Amino acid sequence: GAEVNFGTVSAHPTVSQDGQTLFYSAGNAPGERLYQATRLSRSEPFSAAVSLGDLVGNQALESPSLSSDGLTLFFTVWDSAHATNDIYQATRNNVGDPWGNVVTLSSAINVPGYNDAQPSISSDGLMLFFNSNRPGGFGGFDLYVATRPSPEASWEPAVNLGSQVNTADE
Repeated sequence: GAEVNFGTVSAHPTVSQDGQTLFYSAGNAPGERLYQATRLSRSEPFSAAVSLGDLVGNQALESPSLSSDGLTLFFTVWDSAHATNDIYQATRNNVGDPWGNVVTLSSAINVPGYNDAQPSISSDGLMLFFNSNRPGGFGGFDLYVATRPSPEASWEPAVNLGSQVNTADE
C-alpha cells in the first residue's frame, strides 16, 4: 500500500522470519536507501516505511537480506567513487534496536575493483549467496556462495555455483 510504496522505485524486499518486518530498497542511485516497515501480526497491514538512514555515508544502499534471528542485515553498497558494489553487514543486539557496527565483508566475498552484490543469507546463517562479475566466471555476472561453519565464524572464500547455474549470458 501507500505506507510502503511512496512514489519511487521500490525493490529487493526481504521479510523477517515472523513476517512482521519488511526491509527493502527504494529510490534511484545515488540516493537509494534501505527502508523498513513493521506490523503487529501477519494479518495486519505494514506501517509507514522508515528509512534506515545513511548506514554507510552518502552511498546508495540496496538489496537487503535479513538473518533469521533478525540481528544481522546484509546489503549492497554502491561505491560511486569507484563504480563498484560491495556487500556489507550491519548488526544489532536485539530486534527493535537501531542498526550499528556496519562493516564491509572480507575479501572472501568482496573482490576489489569488481561488483559483488545482492546478498541472500540462508536461514541457518551459514551460506551467503550473491552475484559478482569477478574474474573466473562463466558470464557477465555469476552466482557465488560463501560458507562458514558457524554464524560467529569467518567466511570461507566464495565459490562459483558452476555452469549448471551460471551461463555465458548475464
